[in-house]
Amino acid sequence: MMKLFLIAFFLFWSPSPSAPSAIMNAEMSITKEDGSSVGPSLEIQPGQGMNLTCTIEGYGLSLDLLWYEEGQVLRHQTSIEKSAFMQQHQLRLTYSDDCDRKFTCIYGDEDEVQLAKSTTIKCLG
Repeated sequence: MMKLFLIAFFLFWSPSPSAPSAIMNAEMSITKEDGSSVGPSLEIQPGQGMNLTCTIEGYGLSLDLLWYEEGQVLRHQTSIEKSAFMQQHQLRLTYSDDCDRKFTCIYGDEDEVQLAKSTTIKCLG
């Protein structure tokens, strides 16, 4: 009897494969060109430019991965890879244009953000 109860409990409470929580095991990261991780802020030197790559890995990725600033999709980004298991978008930064700006990589759509990671560009000098 207890076994039947447990099976019913797990069937009732398990999310469906299409449910938003199905990507709970997905991992998102922001990295520099050398592969090192980027935290909540990133310092760049005068005259320096770099590419930031946002990556999400998981199973059943069906929504979009895009870079945003203040709720607006950024135009200067490039899709590197898009599959059911991984998506990557690259953002080109320049010292003169991107100082003190906060960029957010979002996996989801306009109605519901599934995962997000941000970094603010701090310019030295």
